[in-house]
Amino acid sequence: MISSNIGEVASIFLTSALGIPEGLIPVQLLWVNLVTDGPPATALGFNPPDKDIMKKPPRRSDDSLITPWILFRYMVIGLYVGVATVGIFIIWYTHDSFMGIDLASDGHTLVSYSQLSNRDQCSSWEGFKV
Repeated sequence: MISSNIGEVASIFLTSALGIPEGLIPVQLLWVNLVTDGPPATALGFNPPDKDIMKKPPRRSDDSLITPWILFRYMVIGLYVGVATVGIFIIWYTHDSFMGIDLASDGHTLVSYSQLSNRDQCSSWEGFKV
């Protein structure tokens, strides 16, 4: 769940930094959170308790919950997801095909990266189809 949330933040940050439209609208972010956070939380809720949990000593207060290695892994996976999301978003609007896959078959208008990143300076978007 942490790496998914890092991916969402990376995606939003990258689209802002590159000056392109947001790749994930708020409804899509809510859907991603529902799908990635809901089932794991539900599964944890139905896990049976450990039989001897009260016999174990509590963890020490100076023990970390997340080790540096696990945090690094979460960051790498999250950044990969964010960069991949933004990359696919850019490829979708700027290329008609990618790796043999026809991307423009749905009829959306192709634009250059310059048009995509300077969309607010365009005088009109006549004929543009999402």
